[in-house]
Amino acid sequence: MNIALLTKNFGKDMNEAAKITTVNLAKDLTKNNHNVSIISNRGYIRGFSKFMTPSYEKVEGVDVFRPYYVREIPSFNLTPMTIFNRFLSQPFGVLYVEKKREMTFDIVHSNSSAPVLALNSIFCKFFKRDYKIVHTLKSYSVHPLGSFFFSKILNYTDKVIVPLESMKQELISNGVKENKIEIIHSNIDIDKFRPMNKEKLKKKYGLSNKKVILYYGHASERKGVPKLLKIYKKLKKNMPDVVMYLLFSGRTHPKYNNLSEEGFYAIGNARVKIEEYVSLSDVAIFPYETLVGTEANPSCVLECMASETPVVTSRVDGMEVIGTENEHFLCSKPNDINGFVKNIKKLLNDPKLVKYINHNALAKSKEFGIKNSTKKHITLYENLLK
Repeated sequence: MNIALLTKNFGKDMNEAAKITTVNLAKDLTKNNHNVSIISNRGYIRGFSKFMTPSYEKVEGVDVFRPYYVREIPSFNLTPMTIFNRFLSQPFGVLYVEKKREMTFDIVHSNSSAPVLALNSIFCKFFKRDYKIVHTLKSYSVHPLGSFFFSKILNYTDKVIVPLESMKQELISNGVKENKIEIIHSNIDIDKFRPMNKEKLKKKYGLSNKKVILYYGHASERKGVPKLLKIYKKLKKNMPDVVMYLLFSGRTHPKYNNLSEEGFYAIGNARVKIEEYVSLSDVAIFPYETLVGTEANPSCVLECMASETPVVTSRVDGMEVIGTENEHFLCSKPNDINGFVKNIKKLLNDPKLVKYINHNALAKSKEFGIKNSTKKHITLYENLLK
C-alpha cells in the first residue's frame, strides 16, 4: 500500500508525543513493506527565526515532506491565507509528493485533536475520489475550534480512529456513524523504552546515592507543572538525597531558567536521552490537571511503565484505559500536593510495592507496543481497500 500520513506537528523536536507516534507508525508500516510518506508543513523552528524546517528530510528512515511554508496564525479568521494554512496546504502537499515520487496514494491518514481538522484529508477527495480517508483523533482539543460540535464532518471520512471508548460514545452522540469509528490505542516504542540497569545509569550521570524524581513533557499548567516545585520542597524537608528533573519538550521554559532550588533541574529534553533518564529515575510523576490537550493514552506514563520506573499520576478520566490504580501506578487527586508527596514517599520506601507495580506495569505496557498498533492499522487499511 502507498500511505500518506498527514500531520501538522512535525517540527525538529524529536521528543514531541504526536511526532513520536507518527514516526513509530511510519517506521513499522515500512518494515511491513508498505510505502509511507509523512506530509507536513514547513515553518520556522521555534526560538530560531532564521532556520526553517527543511522541505524534505529522512527521519529514522522515513520520508518527510514539507512542500509549503505555513506561518502560525494565532487566531482563526476566514482569509484565503488562513484557509490554505489550515485546510488546503496538506491536500496540495499530497499531490506534490505523488508527482515527486511518481506514484498514487491508496490511503490518506491525517491526525489531530480537533474533528474540524479532518478536512485536511477529506479535501483530498476533491482531487481523487479513490483515496481512502482515515482520521485519528488523538485527544480532546483545548482550542475552541476543537469542539466536538464539528464532529459530523468525520462522516465524510472512510474511518475514524480514537483511543478511548468514551471518545467513541461522545462522537456517536454528536452525530458520527458508529460503523465509522475504530478504537486503536496510541503506541509506544517498547524496544527503546525498556528496563535498564538503574545503578549503572545513575553512575553515568553522577547521580549515585540520589533518589531521582522525574517529570518530562510540555511545561504547561494543564500538565500540572506549577505543582512540581511545591512537591519537591515538601519531599526535600526530610529526604535530603532527593533530586527532581523536569525535562521539557523543546527548549527550557523561560519561567524555569533561573530556579535557585538545589537539586531541582529544568532542562530541554532535546538535549538528553529521554529513555536513559526514564530508566535511572526512582519515581516518575505526572500531576495532570486533565488529559484534555495531551494524548488520551499518555505516552509518558506508558514509557515509564515499559521501563519499570514506577509512576505517580493524577486520578483523571481516561487514565483507567492504560492501567489500574495501585496495580500499575499510584494516583492522587490532581491538586492534592500532599497526596503526591505521600505516594512518592511510599514508592521510595517500599521496595516490595515497587517490584509489584513494576511487574504489572511492564506486562501492561506491551499492549501498547507499536507492533500491536501497526497490525490494527494495516487490518483497517486493507479492509477499506477491499
